[in-house]
Amino acid sequence: MGLGRYFCFQGIANNYKLIFVKVVSGMDEGRNFEKLGYENLQKNNIEDAKSNFLEALKHMEKAGDDTGQAYVLGNLGNIFFQSKQFDKAEDFYSRSLTFMEKLKDAKGIESSLGNLGSVYFYQGSLEKAEESYQKALEIMVETNDPLGQGIYNEYLGNTSLKKDDLKQAIDFYQKAKEFMELAKQDERKIQQLVDRVESLKKHPTYLKNKESALLAEVDSLTSTGQKTKVIAKLQDLEELYFQWKRMDKVVETIQKTIAVLEDKNDKISAGVCYANLAGIYLQMASDGQTEKVDEAEANFKKALEGVGDSDKRRNSYLMGSLGNIYLNKNQLDLAWEYYEKSLKAMQELGDGMGEARGYGNLGNVRSLQKDWDGAKEQYFKSLELMEKQENRPGIAQQCESLGDIFIKKEEFDQAEDYLMRASDLYEAMKEVGSVQEVQNKLMLIFSQPKYLENRKQQIREALKKPEAEKDSKLKLALLSDLGNVLFMANEWDEACDLAKETIAIHEKSGDKAALSAALGNLGSIFMQKQDYAASEENYARAIELKQELK
Repeated sequence: MGLGRYFCFQGIANNYKLIFVKVVSGMDEGRNFEKLGYENLQKNNIEDAKSNFLEALKHMEKAGDDTGQAYVLGNLGNIFFQSKQFDKAEDFYSRSLTFMEKLKDAKGIESSLGNLGSVYFYQGSLEKAEESYQKALEIMVETNDPLGQGIYNEYLGNTSLKKDDLKQAIDFYQKAKEFMELAKQDERKIQQLVDRVESLKKHPTYLKNKESALLAEVDSLTSTGQKTKVIAKLQDLEELYFQWKRMDKVVETIQKTIAVLEDKNDKISAGVCYANLAGIYLQMASDGQTEKVDEAEANFKKALEGVGDSDKRRNSYLMGSLGNIYLNKNQLDLAWEYYEKSLKAMQELGDGMGEARGYGNLGNVRSLQKDWDGAKEQYFKSLELMEKQENRPGIAQQCESLGDIFIKKEEFDQAEDYLMRASDLYEAMKEVGSVQEVQNKLMLIFSQPKYLENRKQQIREALKKPEAEKDSKLKLALLSDLGNVLFMANEWDEACDLAKETIAIHEKSGDKAALSAALGNLGSIFMQKQDYAASEENYARAIELKQELK
């Protein structure tokens, strides 16, 4: 809670600017003490400021200075509020309000009312707090002040929350958010209000009260035969139970909706509800109730029957969903059948992304059937369409799937190419988990004897070419790659000879950094050969060179 707009006191001022600080003439003793009070406030000398304002008040009373008294009383109210002396704060604010009303000072009246509201709030007099805030809000509405309306709506929300009236609190907070946005307030403040509303909407008390109200409305509308309105309220109730994570009640409510729709002979809408019900059963299955998969299957079929050919796109999604169920149940022929039907519908609709996903699904079926060529064919079709759509997540997924297939076919070079492409895409999208998964697959490839043998041959052929002899950097890069391959293949003797050859080249070139790295590699090779003396010697030389480079 904040205080009013008399002065900026330790960050308390209802988030408003100071209305004004009156010019001191030097002749008026009351104004002199008031000036001293402001100066002490700026220095945070609160007790001295209080004494100054009390002395100013005495002189102003004698002089009949109503304006001075109005503001000095407000400042004293702020001081006592800050020290949690709420009874004294209330007295000073009330007296200030009287003068502000006499002066017809709208801003002063609003600020006094707001300050009184805050006192009542902390005293626990919530009805009086609400009344004061409402009066202050009315002035903000009259002056068309969006920031003021935002602040007082928030205060009213806090008051309603304290009264456990969560519905009204949510209404006030939502209004506060709208006015704060209109006033272009800080995004963090607006987000706080959004978060508060979302939190309250999940509160058990709010959910229970809303449930009772909705159930009563459903009963009333049902008794008067207003079926369309009954459906709308049942859908509200379904959303409520979903937020409450009461899936059994979600199921029960959708079933009631379906009954009303079927009674109205609205087969298409009933079909949509069957699809929603199937989706809920799948969610329950993923949460451990595996027996719900069969109920999901049955309801997707009812949805297909209800929707029919009226909505080809929804029809396609439903068939794809059935394909997913059969895939997970390892009923692969049925999975293929429904995926194929879904794909055909997407092709007729001209839905490129839907078609791409369809081919991917068919690839998954063939993969589970261990038909690697068949899977490859479908994944390639999917990849081609994903590339046309420039869908990076889809491209990455299909490249990874193709990499998996080429691993199964022991075509490791191809597997490496597609997995490297998938890894680069996942990294660009900052999907750390996917990058790690693909990297693990690449490490599996790099450990395969067939891959290592092919890679050795490729590098050796490259080393024989004239350009490798002419380009020392290219030759060193190829030797480094060959050394890595030999190391992974556990061919220690050949790796050792190659490392020595590389060291000789670096010694000749005088590249101490590269020489240090090569000596470290040779030390690692000797460690694997269990020649610990040679390993230690090379490590020592590598460290010595590193020290020289510092």
